[in-house]
Amino acid sequence: MGCAPISNGLYTSNEHFVPATSAHTAPCQTACKGGHFRSLLDNNCRVCSSLPNLQVQLDLEHGRNRSFFRFEACGGAQDTGAQRCDHGLLPHGSYTSDASIPGTPCPHRCEPGFHAFAGRCIECDVPLDRGGTLLPLSAFVFSSEECDYECRADSHFVLRNASDATNASCVRCDPAVCAVGSYLTGADCSKCLPCVHVTLSGGVFTSPGTLDSSTSCAEACPPGFFSDFDRCLPHSAIVCAPGEYLLRGSGTMDAMCLSCAS
Repeated sequence: MGCAPISNGLYTSNEHFVPATSAHTAPCQTACKGGHFRSLLDNNCRVCSSLPNLQVQLDLEHGRNRSFFRFEACGGAQDTGAQRCDHGLLPHGSYTSDASIPGTPCPHRCEPGFHAFAGRCIECDVPLDRGGTLLPLSAFVFSSEECDYECRADSHFVLRNASDATNASCVRCDPAVCAVGSYLTGADCSKCLPCVHVTLSGGVFTSPGTLDSSTSCAEACPPGFFSDFDRCLPHSAIVCAPGEYLLRGSGTMDAMCLSCAS
C-alpha cells in the first residue's frame, strides 16, 4: 500500500518522503527539505531564517551599535540561531563584524604583537626575511600556537632555503615577472633563466614557465607551421581543384582542400 500524500496546508511543499533506515524502519518516513527545519511549535517544516533577516532582527532588538554575533546552522528541529561573540573569550583582540557564514567565528583583529590563529589572538614575533627585515603580514600566516608559520601562496610568497633553518624565509616569487620563454628561480627568486624545449622541435615558447621548472614554458609552432607529434612542419602549399575550397592550416593542423557544399 502506498503512502498517503503529505498534507500540511501551507507547509506541504516543505517536506518530502525519505527512505527507511536501520534506525527508522517504519515506511513513509518524511523529512524537511533542505533550507527548512521542523518547528517544535506545530511540527511543520518552516523556512530557515536567513542571516540578513536575523541581523535586521538583532538590530531592532539591540540597536545598530549592538555587539557582534555568530550563527548556528539551521537543521533538524532548530532554526538558524544567533550567539553573541563574547569579548571575554578574546583577550588581546576585538571583534569587527558579525560572522558571515553559520558555524564560523566572528571576524576579529588583534592588538599589536598578537596574531590571529583559530579564532584567538596569539603572541608571536613577526618572522624576518633573509635580510633581517620584518616580513609583511601579507607574506605569511601563523599555523600553530607555537608560532609556526606558512608562506601565503595567494600572495605569491614561497618558503625558500627550507633546509637551512637560519636562512629559510618567505620570499615573493611571482613567475609572471619573467618574460615569455623564461622561468623564475634562485634563492631570492631574482633570476629568470631560459626554458628548454621538450615537446616540439622547431617550436616557439608562448608563456613564461613556473617556479624552478626549466621545462614548464608552453610551446607552440610558429606561424606557417603545424605540430606533427614532436616536431613543427610547414603548412602544405596546395592548389584546390574546382569544387573545392582551401582550409588554411593552423598551429595544430595542415592546410587541406575540402569539397564545397552542393
